Amino acid sequence: MEVREIRLDTSPADSDRVRLTARVAYSGGGSEDYWYDVPESCASELSTGGNPWLALLLPLASTIGQAIRIGSPVDANLRANASRVAAIWRSWYANLSTPEIDAELEGPEQILEKERTASLFSGGADSLFTLLRDRVTAAPGERRAITDLITVWGFDIPIDDRNAFVRLRDRHRALADSVGVDFIDVATNIRTTRWREASWGYLSHGPALASVALLFEKRFGAVYIPGSGGYRKLLPWGSHLVTDPLFSTRSTAIVHDAAAYLRIEKIEALSKSELALDSLRVCWESLSDANCGQCGKCVRTMIALDLFGALDRCGTLPNPPDLVERASSMTCSHFAEFREVEDLRRLAKTLGRKEVLGALNHSVRRGRIREGLQAFRRELTEPVRRAFSLLDD
Repeated sequence: MEVREIRLDTSPADSDRVRLTARVAYSGGGSEDYWYDVPESCASELSTGGNPWLALLLPLASTIGQAIRIGSPVDANLRANASRVAAIWRSWYANLSTPEIDAELEGPEQILEKERTASLFSGGADSLFTLLRDRVTAAPGERRAITDLITVWGFDIPIDDRNAFVRLRDRHRALADSVGVDFIDVATNIRTTRWREASWGYLSHGPALASVALLFEKRFGAVYIPGSGGYRKLLPWGSHLVTDPLFSTRSTAIVHDAAAYLRIEKIEALSKSELALDSLRVCWESLSDANCGQCGKCVRTMIALDLFGALDRCGTLPNPPDLVERASSMTCSHFAEFREVEDLRRLAKTLGRKEVLGALNHSVRRGRIREGLQAFRRELTEPVRRAFSLLDD
């Protein structure tokens, strides 16, 4: 695939915004425009080089087995580390490739020190914790103070749902004002393009966040990606403390933040903050600006807040009388979900909440049974799949 043109124009959606567009042509034919819309006030600080697009295209190229060619210069560190990231992914997922990268390197110009630091901000537990720990738990000198929050439309809220994003944007802007930082909202169409063929959860959401960060490499010396994993279990995931920093350039550091904290520790900290309880948005299944209150992620967060005595003060999640029943009916399907429920079980046991502990035990059993059935199904179907692959050969 090749980035054939990068251009900056007034956004066709809003005259007060600008659109940075890259025309991406695929090997074998076909091309698409990938774009980012940002406020017009940020136009002079946008990158017009190849760095954001190299970060963005790497997971797709690794998935579909195509080389990357970028006509605009890219940072030497990013160029070298992109191959390392692809090799790490290849060690995690055997079906991926390590794409060739053809791009001219930027010159050795002096890098200007930039004092501004941003954090990507979805309103979830991770991003709220990164914002709050910047002001409460971080030791002096441990980290650069956050000056800007960046919220992206087109990642979890679909790009065609403007009303939902406007509601979210207005809440995040008000929150940024309340803590004295600037706010930038970015819109993008990338999840409507072929780029969506790369797995969002397991591969591409970290590079997507890094790409947004590198859009503003003229503005920020560092950008935080709130960590969703941690040191406890270094398992493959799209945003990872090993791979995220490798998208840094000589001028902008990408920082995977708060890897030392468990999710339950983050929620405990948020339970003591009225600002966080009024803003918390953890749900991605709703595809909107609100929490559904029904999905596993919502229920696990509600259980945690209830155990910390804060659910009745949370303005964005319900406090239903059947919460224990909802917890019992959850089915874990992912390592991170089992890990989170295990932390909740330990807390419920410590607090003597037997009804919650029983419900979570039932949820884990359901998940393990489902895991076993899926493994059995794979054992049954794998010989058939192999037989047909031999016929194809």
